[in-house]
Amino acid sequence: MWLRWKAGPAAVAVSHKSVLRCLPHELREPFTLTSHGSQGSPLRLVSRSDEKVQMREVVRLSNVKAETKKLRNIAGTRSIVGIDESGGYQLHEPVIAVALYMPDDLAIAGVDDSKVVDTKRLAPIILSCPDISIGVGASFPNERLYDSVLSRNVAMTRAVFCLRNLLVEQGKDANNLFLIIDGLAIANAWIRSQEHFCGYPAKQAAKADSTYHEVAAASVIATWLRRRATGHNAE
Repeated sequence: MWLRWKAGPAAVAVSHKSVLRCLPHELREPFTLTSHGSQGSPLRLVSRSDEKVQMREVVRLSNVKAETKKLRNIAGTRSIVGIDESGGYQLHEPVIAVALYMPDDLAIAGVDDSKVVDTKRLAPIILSCPDISIGVGASFPNERLYDSVLSRNVAMTRAVFCLRNLLVEQGKDANNLFLIIDGLAIANAWIRSQEHFCGYPAKQAAKADSTYHEVAAASVIATWLRRRATGHNAE
C-alpha cells in the first residue's frame, strides 16, 4: 500500500499514514528558477524568491552536479535516484528513508548534507519544485525490526517502491532507474556482490550526501520528516 501527498507541487508518495501526517497540509513556498552556464550546459537553479544566490554557490552546485554526470558512465540513460535515511539511532525511534529523483540539470540552492544545513528551511523549497518526484518509506519500532541495518533496509525498500509506483502514475519510465545510496553499512554485502537494490542497478558511496546532489536533497527531506515525526523542530 502507498499513499499520495497532493498538497505540494512536488510529487510525493509515502508508505504509511503516520508519515503522511508529517507533511504540511498546504505548501506554497515561493521559489525562482534561473539558468546558469555550467561546464558547457545550463544549470537550472531553484532558490527562494527572496534570496540572492551567490556565485560561489552556483560554482559549488555546478561541481556537485558534475559528479552526477560522472555516474552516466555506469548508469547510462537510466534516471538517477538519490537515497538516504534518517533515524533508528534508538529503539523507540522510526527510520525514515527517501528516494528522490530530479533531472540532471536541476539544482537547489543551499542543499547539502543534512547535518550541516537548515532542513526546516530547505525542505519546503525542495517540495515546491514540480520537477522532483519523491518516495518516502518508514520502519517503526512496533515492527520489531531491532536490527538497525534491517530497519534501514526495510525503510529504503519501501521508499524505492513508493517512488516506482509514483513514477508509473506519472507516466514515466519506472524500470529505467539507477540508485545511488548514501553510506557503506546499509545492505553492504548485497550491494557489493550483486550491485543491485530492489531490482535496480545501484551504487553505494561513503558521504554520498555531500557528493551527489540527489542524495543530499533526499537527506534533507528524510531528516526533516524524521524530526517532524518525533516532535523535533516541528513546524
